[in-house]
Amino acid sequence: MLNLPKEPQSSLPSNLQAKYPDASPEALSLLRRMLVIDPAKRITVAEALEMPYLSSLHDPVVEIMADSGMPCPPSLPPSLPPLPILI
Repeated sequence: MLNLPKEPQSSLPSNLQAKYPDASPEALSLLRRMLVIDPAKRITVAEALEMPYLSSLHDPVVEIMADSGMPCPPSLPPSLPPLPILI
């Protein structure tokens, strides 16, 4: 917590234009939404894919959304041996 910027978060997005003067307005808009510290307010992956900056990369017809019940990280298949502990 001591290493966090002292300026309020609301001032961070306004500085993005100065830091990235060649960035498109679409890129800056996406970046502002991704840099929100509060995860409850931060843009989700699904929302980000709908943003204009990523529209050329997003094709909902061929993309598969995982349900929320997927374990993270997924467990290894039982046929694989356990990983050795190296520490």
